[in-house]
Amino acid sequence: MCLKQLDAFILAGGQGRRLNRDKVHLELPNGRVLANLIDLCGDLFRTVTLVVDRAQRIHNPPAGVRIMADVIPGSGPLGGLLTGLGVASSRTSFVTACDLPFLNREIIHFVARRMADQDVLVPARGDAIEPLVGFYAKTCSDAIRRSIERGDLRVRGFWPEVRTEVVDLAGSFRPGDLDTWLLNVNTRRELQIAEAVASSGTWE
Repeated sequence: MCLKQLDAFILAGGQGRRLNRDKVHLELPNGRVLANLIDLCGDLFRTVTLVVDRAQRIHNPPAGVRIMADVIPGSGPLGGLLTGLGVASSRTSFVTACDLPFLNREIIHFVARRMADQDVLVPARGDAIEPLVGFYAKTCSDAIRRSIERGDLRVRGFWPEVRTEVVDLAGSFRPGDLDTWLLNVNTRRELQIAEAVASSGTWE
């Protein structure tokens, strides 16, 4: 699969309440997290779209990056996923959250090599599944909408209704690298860890 044939979506609708700051504007010693993710996705995929709760949160977006507001406000990452798939031109799209400062292209390529006819293809570290770093097909849309309508906003809630594969990265990469590359910055403690890693340059 040629990744340049696929669209990429960055889910940036979270308010970062546990951080007490907007994740869209999160900045580390290695640069602004969202800008780095946009650069990564722009290098790998055909298009990059930011999915947000409201378009006004994004000021001066990079040229060529599309901004989409959630089609179902208040539905969390699941609603963001539905929004992205609704405007995707490719059957399958890459999806990531906006709070992974060290997401590595090696992981993306590794998972993509398993791509066949799955509707959901995501990585895991043993039992720790990463639902917001992976590939989702437009064929998920109906199942996602049903999940939202019944009030189940878990990203994994609709998976039993579609063809899902989880790719275990354990054994293929060093555990320490995976911990860094898949670090989500949701809390102040995780922010402190991310700042230390970014300052050291050890994630590359």
